[in-house]
Amino acid sequence: MGAHPTQKILWLALLSAQGMFLVVGELSAQPVEVPPETLVIGMLAAAAVTDAVLSFVLRQRFLRQALDGLAVQIEEGPDPQAEAMFRDAVPTKRFFTDTGPLLAKIDIRYQTPFILGVALASAVGIMGMVIRMIGGDALFQYGFGALAILCILLHYPTRERPIQMLESMHDATWPRDGQPRQSPPT
Repeated sequence: MGAHPTQKILWLALLSAQGMFLVVGELSAQPVEVPPETLVIGMLAAAAVTDAVLSFVLRQRFLRQALDGLAVQIEEGPDPQAEAMFRDAVPTKRFFTDTGPLLAKIDIRYQTPFILGVALASAVGIMGMVIRMIGGDALFQYGFGALAILCILLHYPTRERPIQMLESMHDATWPRDGQPRQSPPT
């Protein structure tokens, strides 16, 4: 399942911006007579690592909050993959129903957690560029640029991420056959 096209465009733009940060940092780096304060570099490096971690933690937290208020319809039915049990009792499984309209709601609710995560990941590369611009070693810029690219790659937008969280929150299965499950008429 694909994500919303706007999310993919934003993801690609922030990923490609990391290359621009590397170029700008390298071109604007000036030889300095007095090396920058190690405390300043340490604080920027700590902020970069914190941003990398928070990009995942906060995305998950805000996604859980966004999906928590979502009204879902779940029904219980026979599990097609399970074997019959004692006295031919068929094991049951919980399924999401009316998933077509639910997908649009998931797309809307996934926007903010996704943007927060990918923006924090992008800030890691900016921190590396700033360290380089104030006279820090190029290793910081390239290291944090690589970390930012890795984090952004891991934030690639898919519908599967919020659907998996929804499944774990409701202990129910999302139909994976490509067809939305409809509630039976009452």
